[in-house]
Amino acid sequence: MKERQKMHFKSKNPEETVEYIQYILKQHQIEVEEEWKDESLANTYSLRLSIKNTNIGTNGKGLTKGYARASAYAEFLERFQNNLLSIYPRTRLSEDNIYYSYDEKLMEVKDVIEDNNELIKKLFKDRNIENANFDEKSDLLLRLHKAEYMLTKRQNIFITVPFYSKRKKGVNYLPYNIYASMYGSNGMCAGNTPQEAIIQGLSEIIERYVQKKIIQGQYSLPDIPIQYIEKFPEIYVRYKKLKSIEGFSFFLKDCSLGGKYPVAALVIVENNSGYFGVKLGCHPDFGVAMERALTEAAQGGNITDYCRRSKLDFSNNFVDNEVNITNTFKTGRGQYPYSLFKKEKSFEFIPVRDVSEMNDQSVLDYMINEVIGEEYDILIRDVSYLNFPSFHIIIPNMSEMGSGDNKGFDLVAGMTLVEYLINNPGEINEKNCPILLYVLYTVSRMDLNSSLSVLSGTLLHNDMIPGEEFNLGWLYMVVLCYVYQNNYEKASEKMNLFEDICSGRGVKIKPFFRAVNYYITGMLEMKSHEKTIEYLKLFFEEEICQKLDNIFCNPADVFKKSYIYHDVRIKEDCVKRGCCDYHLYQDLIRLMKKAQLKNMIQQERVGSYLCEIS
Repeated sequence: MKERQKMHFKSKNPEETVEYIQYILKQHQIEVEEEWKDESLANTYSLRLSIKNTNIGTNGKGLTKGYARASAYAEFLERFQNNLLSIYPRTRLSEDNIYYSYDEKLMEVKDVIEDNNELIKKLFKDRNIENANFDEKSDLLLRLHKAEYMLTKRQNIFITVPFYSKRKKGVNYLPYNIYASMYGSNGMCAGNTPQEAIIQGLSEIIERYVQKKIIQGQYSLPDIPIQYIEKFPEIYVRYKKLKSIEGFSFFLKDCSLGGKYPVAALVIVENNSGYFGVKLGCHPDFGVAMERALTEAAQGGNITDYCRRSKLDFSNNFVDNEVNITNTFKTGRGQYPYSLFKKEKSFEFIPVRDVSEMNDQSVLDYMINEVIGEEYDILIRDVSYLNFPSFHIIIPNMSEMGSGDNKGFDLVAGMTLVEYLINNPGEINEKNCPILLYVLYTVSRMDLNSSLSVLSGTLLHNDMIPGEEFNLGWLYMVVLCYVYQNNYEKASEKMNLFEDICSGRGVKIKPFFRAVNYYITGMLEMKSHEKTIEYLKLFFEEEICQKLDNIFCNPADVFKKSYIYHDVRIKEDCVKRGCCDYHLYQDLIRLMKKAQLKNMIQQERVGSYLCEIS
């Protein structure tokens, strides 16, 4: 192994990285705590790094404890400096007349159109209106603007922030809420140097891009020859150990699509079950690409658990669905085409370029010019406000987390309404209840989006949301929607599903939820609240029956009696109840805005990292 490979292509050893980031956190009085997981069967390590006494934080993984720790701390600053450490920052105007960042610009719709960046071009081209008149383009942008308008109440004003455009060799302004909805955290990155960070961000983008191509193209992947894996001893010894685990089959696959993309995959098959898991990893060095596939599959649990992410399905149901593909991006959970395992491979194994003796600048040039190519513009935003190199990279037509169609933006607007309703349950009414149901059903299929704590936008604690302790807060709210609508047949169907899911997970359901299920069945058959409660008193404790009586005696009141009214403007109430982490998170956002003010970044400097500006 070359020296660069021994250092995992990092410019500093992991202890130095952690020490520097800890210094930054201490400067800003941010206390964090580490929660380590057991060493995995692949001899890899992972941990959760969180703000002390909260769930706000990031995960780290690596072949050693040192690299896992550095991974967690670097990702913490990556997300923190990008203002996405936890919830999507649907924020309102601050006391300094700032929404998101001190370099933001408020632009009218005509200015957004005239900026003519590659993101705006994509929005128009995808809808076949690139040659349309101003009014048609304006109408589209204002439709996509609905969620932002609900927050700002400014009809024709878009909040935009600057990105450096590689193609333009200058700055473009992207509408914040539009790009955030389409790209999420994809392409966010951090590293010891700007080049190291940007390589990391491009690698994440390419990994997901290739993953989508494999699913949509229904490719069959060749094995990476064992003689090639032996060139990377740290990977070889772990792969050999995995191959010896009984009851499972492990494969390292070449996802380069003919030697172009430095992407590898670990495929885990649970024997005699039909279950399997696929985890891709990308890095210009193929050894690090394989390493990432291993460490991410083992992150937070046993690596053999990862095989339960997918199931063999010869009908290929749901495979090409956008939600399915996005779920594979986020958690690896989703359906892959059965052709993945076809004997005849879609291409032969071809080694990707050896970068082991190249410096970061040369590696970055290779990634940009040979792997990505001139077909795409690369938009990069420097957010290194705390002086740890961090960026957000967007590559239109490559790095989208979703299609960005009108339906997707309508869902974002609906989620903005639902955010308000979760915090103001007494405001749920006949008009908005169907919208609430639509959003809950839609996000229930989206990994990491169905949590009511996340949907609340205010970091409500799980114990404040019934059903959330089982990750089924959304489903219990669906049940209550049907009770509110006096549709006890649907309510019964969904409450049975609630119990079935808990049972399938081996989770013991609380007596209260079982009583709710019986209550709904009683109402379905007898249509009498009083009679149903009388029967239940024979089977459940008085406290449970009193709670049922109070919540369900009037269907119009089920929401305000089941959920707390959560006005985050009254900080004293939140502190007294201990109901959320909202105010702590807002303190972090204010801290970051102060850092922005002290360290105003001119995005043109990104060009110097790409060797375009001396």
